[in-house]
Amino acid sequence: MKDLRINRRAFIKQAVMGSLGAAAYVSSGLRMVSAAATPGSDYKALVCVFLYGGNDSFNMFTPMTGASRQAYEDVRGNLARPLGLEVTPANMTFADGIAFDQNMSALRTLFNNGALAIQGNVGPLVVPMYNSDGSVNSNAKKPHGLYAHDGSQENWMRGADLNQKMGGWGGRMLDSWHNNNAVQEANFIRDISLGGTNTWQQGIRYSPYATNSDGFIETSFLTTGTGLLSTRTNAINNYRTNFSTSNRLQQAFFDLYSSAIDNNASLATQIAAVADSTVTYPATNLGTQLNTVAKLIEIGRANGVGRQIFFVGLGGFDTHKNQVNTHPALLTTLSEALASFYQDTQVKGIENEVTTFTMSEFGRSLRSNGDGTDHGWAGHQLILGGSVDGNKIYGDMPEQTVDFNLIPTTANEQMFASLATWFGVSQPDINELFPNLHQFNNDINYFRS
Repeated sequence: MKDLRINRRAFIKQAVMGSLGAAAYVSSGLRMVSAAATPGSDYKALVCVFLYGGNDSFNMFTPMTGASRQAYEDVRGNLARPLGLEVTPANMTFADGIAFDQNMSALRTLFNNGALAIQGNVGPLVVPMYNSDGSVNSNAKKPHGLYAHDGSQENWMRGADLNQKMGGWGGRMLDSWHNNNAVQEANFIRDISLGGTNTWQQGIRYSPYATNSDGFIETSFLTTGTGLLSTRTNAINNYRTNFSTSNRLQQAFFDLYSSAIDNNASLATQIAAVADSTVTYPATNLGTQLNTVAKLIEIGRANGVGRQIFFVGLGGFDTHKNQVNTHPALLTTLSEALASFYQDTQVKGIENEVTTFTMSEFGRSLRSNGDGTDHGWAGHQLILGGSVDGNKIYGDMPEQTVDFNLIPTTANEQMFASLATWFGVSQPDINELFPNLHQFNNDINYFRS
């Protein structure tokens, strides 16, 4: 399980990395704000919620009755969930019914209200794995890194096989939007991570500005404490005000360090100026991250940045053990945090400008290992927002009758293409962003026209 906590040493490292895209912001300062587009005009934000560990998403949606329910209970054994909260998708019928897990009542309400869609049975693919007659093509090329945490996370974040693209599809998407809209400044607040460093937000022009769940790092440790405090404080102050060198590497590090400190201070000031939400977020780390994202969206809209991407994370889904207890609790955390965030965007009247979606490195084996599940391939993902054509299931929701894991019937690049199109990326750039998309139908559209 990925540790999402950020310590002081990690802060310095992440802040320096994140400031790669921040120099322009620091150099132009407030003048950039006054020269920007009309606040709130043509604004969109894409929020990625990464479920670290590999979510057993086939236990998020389960059959209600009949042969489907019996098959599910036979395969899942001790991991089978109790009867859930039934839904009736607008575009698909299930003879034996289908239900959200009983711990996901908040998201079930959003699904019924049309704000939430489900992408079923999706995963990384380079070519279709099924023949036209429905049989599995055992000779089809598979992506690299399957079943491994790091390799599969990279597949999802890159939107490409491991040897095909540098950086992540979020960063490349932001680069594309930037290049096609005559944007002059690479403002770091367009690309912020509250869930740790990640590949998804890494582009050429943009790098994720990584911070903690509150949106800024407390830096008082630089100038307070015991022992050699005055020596440390004087050294820091002297370094920031008097440093001079002809060495380019030293100068580059100094610039990055300084901009990271300045950007952190700027964010702390701006976040403090945003009024607290009237929506009560759950007291979880994911709830805190999304609450901060909502504030950063207000800041982004006020600064007229046009587009923002955010990355938040929830760990603990690598449920080889004790899944019966841990997974339902994780679903509660996910459901309540997403519902609060969506409600917050509604209160602020920006729900149509914000789309949130989940990624997880893989689904899990359907068969129980006695105490949990092992690494699989396909899984289900969620797409949430006011522009989403919800109350629908896109792709397939296969019955859980196989004995190990399910093969994707939708490529994750198809899913990403729809999100990127909504974000404003042109079709030629979509084809460039996702190198395997031409192998599949590019006809998925999660959004209302």
